[in-house]
Amino acid sequence: MQSNITSQLAEISNYPLLQAIINRRSRRFRLGHEMPLPPLQYKSDKQPVPLSQLETALLCFAGAGTTGIVLTEMTPGYGANTTMHWSARAFPSPCNNHRTHLIFTNDDGVYIYKPQTAKKVVEVENLSDLEDKVKNFDKEIIKLKDGRLDLAPRPPATWTLNSGMVNRRGQVVFMPIVDPAYEMIDMALVTIQFDHYQFYDDLTGKPAGIDKWIDKLGLNIKVPISTLDSSAAIGCSLEAGFICQNILLMAQAMGLGSFPFSGYTSLIIMGGTPATRGLGFRYVTDKKGMPNPVGIDGALEGYCPPYMTIDEAVDAVVEQKYGRQGIFTADSSEPSAYKDHASIVEAMGKDRIPDDVIQCTKDLFNYIYEKYGRLPATIDTMSLPIMFVVHHIDPDFYKKYYAPGAVTENQETHIAKWHSS
Repeated sequence: MQSNITSQLAEISNYPLLQAIINRRSRRFRLGHEMPLPPLQYKSDKQPVPLSQLETALLCFAGAGTTGIVLTEMTPGYGANTTMHWSARAFPSPCNNHRTHLIFTNDDGVYIYKPQTAKKVVEVENLSDLEDKVKNFDKEIIKLKDGRLDLAPRPPATWTLNSGMVNRRGQVVFMPIVDPAYEMIDMALVTIQFDHYQFYDDLTGKPAGIDKWIDKLGLNIKVPISTLDSSAAIGCSLEAGFICQNILLMAQAMGLGSFPFSGYTSLIIMGGTPATRGLGFRYVTDKKGMPNPVGIDGALEGYCPPYMTIDEAVDAVVEQKYGRQGIFTADSSEPSAYKDHASIVEAMGKDRIPDDVIQCTKDLFNYIYEKYGRLPATIDTMSLPIMFVVHHIDPDFYKKYYAPGAVTENQETHIAKWHSS
């Protein structure tokens, strides 16, 4: 078994990135699948083969694993304190906040992937390091529920075009949950402190609860709160896209089939209707009577009520930077990539957030929450912008209907190499 793992890791390590990019396709026809109608009528004569723990671990690591430590080569005095963590992940993240959470479901259950923080600049320097990573996979996942996600593969949960193709036996379905509220708080702190943004309410055209700070902090650049919302939403949703692409490329390198899809109703999948518990999100009703997902109790809780007050949420973000073990302190609980950590973070202490900026940020978000009953004001606190599936394909289907090249050599030999025992 040990030699099998070593050879499998060596194979994907040697798979050319350019070939992964060129050969990546959406391949939906899995082992055990059937397409009952012409022109691509076909019934697989093979049983589904679930992804192994090793395969799942490699996909999670490729998508959202801990890869090392960020460099943060920015100048103090210009907003270098925007960084939220030293630890780096496989996907780029606004301000390195990494509040996009990778949830997945397979035949055994629903899990959330929470990799440990980095201890050195490059976490995986050789295949032995990668092997250690995948062997510790059990320690980096939390099981949310037993059994596959309770999700009917038909409307209104998923579109008709995906019927029979998603959340089926043997598949792993990945669901990156984005959390823009956390990034919004960080964005507001930085832009108020350094850019002098004066946030105003789109509906009234007046300052959004920050009137008394305009002159004191020199807030002279007017920005609607909807722009703050959309900037956070776009930036965080891109994280989900990066995670998706990383996993799809890793799937290609491993010889697996995969495809992304958006034909679904987030409200149902996240658990906001009586139809199904879905992912089990807690929903709160905003001032317009609309449901808003804020988190999963005990597993994934948003930086907003009911999990914490607005003031507590802002304080928590500041604490992450400048608290007793904040990343911009000499005794940070996270190691940095700097040779002389103490002197550099001392210099970055010039960017320490003034108390007035912190209070202005609290006033802004308290205004938003009291008026709109949600944070952010115009978008959901958490959302699911994309989903994607990884499974074992049936090469015979592609050989029957498609020209050479539709199936790659490593996809044809995958089962024999990875599931021969």
